[in-house]
Amino acid sequence: MTFNKDNKTIRILVVLLFMLPLLTDVNAQKTEKDSIEQDTSMLYIFIDCQRGDFNYTRQRINYVNYVRDPEQADIHVFVTDEQTGDGGRMYEFSFIGRNQFSGTSFGRNYTVSRSATRDEERKGLTSVLEQGLAAYMLQTNEAKSFLVSYNKTTEPMNGKTPHDPWNNWVFEAYLGRVELEMESNQSEFNSRWGIFADRVTEDWKLRIRPYFNLGKKKIQTSENDGEVESTVFRSGLESYAIKSLGDHWSAGVFGTYLTNNSRNIKHEYANIVNTRF
Repeated sequence: MTFNKDNKTIRILVVLLFMLPLLTDVNAQKTEKDSIEQDTSMLYIFIDCQRGDFNYTRQRINYVNYVRDPEQADIHVFVTDEQTGDGGRMYEFSFIGRNQFSGTSFGRNYTVSRSATRDEERKGLTSVLEQGLAAYMLQTNEAKSFLVSYNKTTEPMNGKTPHDPWNNWVFEAYLGRVELEMESNQSEFNSRWGIFADRVTEDWKLRIRPYFNLGKKKIQTSENDGEVESTVFRSGLESYAIKSLGDHWSAGVFGTYLTNNSRNIKHEYANIVNTRF
């Protein structure tokens, strides 16, 4: 009798051991299903852009799903960019609704100044993307999670524009390259520097850019002959003045000046008059 009772107990334990993985698998499937349902409740976004730090954007806007296939997206964000006349960059956002948002499409522009830092640029791009996505998010159950704020730019007092002591001129100095190489029998020095002076208004676009290049090389041929020294000096000026003639036409004068002792150019001038549409 004791032997039979022990066998029965063993059979019950064996059955429980076989059922335990099945019960665990059922719970895992239920958890996975709940997770999938939670993810699919979020919008699917496809960002089509060749520039910009959108890794930062994905970290900042973490309440949507990002996909790599535009066919899977609820919102297709197409971003193009081009350089502006003052050296900045203008981004054009096209928000294209798909699936339940089909037919809801619009565009937004964002301009980055030439003096903007990389951090300022990516924060601005992320802000524009957030504003565009809000138009779609407010049509979902997530609308209750949004807060609306409005920041109005303060108008100048009495309608007067702020005083600009530089009269729209922007100056930028640069040091392009400085190199110094020294060996046992020779030394070489190269440098490049210059200045940008730009002025952009509704009617005019002006630039004056002087630049300078200096290179020196010394070679010790032998103890008796001494050193051989070579100096290359190259400097010049690039400038233009462009006048707006309306919405589509402009006329400009472009001028250059160059002096280069390595090419035996003491003074070289060039002027071009051009019109653009």
